[in-house]
Amino acid sequence: MVTLAEELLLLLLDDRTGHLAPISRAGLTCGLAGAVLMDLEIRGRICVEAACLAVTDPAATGEPLLDPALVELAAAPARLDAAAWIRHFAAEGEAFYDEALDRLLRRGVLREVCEKFLWVMETRRYPVVDDRELKEAKLRLLSILLGTCTPDAHDVALINLADVCGIFRLILQDRELEPARARIAEVAALDPIGRATAAVIQEIEAETQAAAAMLRG
Repeated sequence: MVTLAEELLLLLLDDRTGHLAPISRAGLTCGLAGAVLMDLEIRGRICVEAACLAVTDPAATGEPLLDPALVELAAAPARLDAAAWIRHFAAEGEAFYDEALDRLLRRGVLREVCEKFLWVMETRRYPVVDDRELKEAKLRLLSILLGTCTPDAHDVALINLADVCGIFRLILQDRELEPARARIAEVAALDPIGRATAAVIQEIEAETQAAAAMLRG
C-alpha cells in the first residue's frame, strides 16, 4: 500500500524534470508529518479524541515510515493535540522525506540523476520512471474535485495535504482551480489532522517571517 507521504512527494516532484516544486520548508516538513499521522489514523492506529491524538492500536503497521512515529505516540506520557504532534514530527521531516524517496527509488517509480553545477556543486533530481502511481493520485484528486466521486479517508487526507502544500496550483489551471475551491474546503473540513497541519504551517511561516523582520532591524 502506497503511503500518503510517498503520494505527497510524487505530487510535489515535477514528473519531467524531477525537481521538487517550490515549497516552504515548513510546508514540506509539516506536510510529511501530517501525512504520517493521517496514515496512522487511516490504518486504525490513532484517532482524534477530545481534540487530542490517542493511540487506539499500538500494533506495528509494518511500514518503516510509520512505525517509529507510532512507537513515540504510544510511549508519550500525556496526550497532545494534533498541532503539537505535527510540530514535533516536523523536526523529523527530512527523515520522512528520505524514507519516502528511498521507497520510490527502490520500487522503480523514480530514478536518481546526479548533476554538477559549475563543475563543483552536485545536485540531484528524481525524474519519474513509472508514472502509474502519480497518474492514479492525480486522477483521484481531479475526479473528486471536478466530478461527483465520494472521497474515502485516504483521498480526504491526500486532498488536505495537496491543499496545504499548494499542490493544486501545480496540477490545476486557474479556470479549474477557482470553481474547485469550495469543494476543496468542503473535503478538507472532514479531517482534523489536515486542518491542524495547515494551521501549524501558517504559524511557522509567520514566525519565520517575524524573525527575519527582526534581523533586518
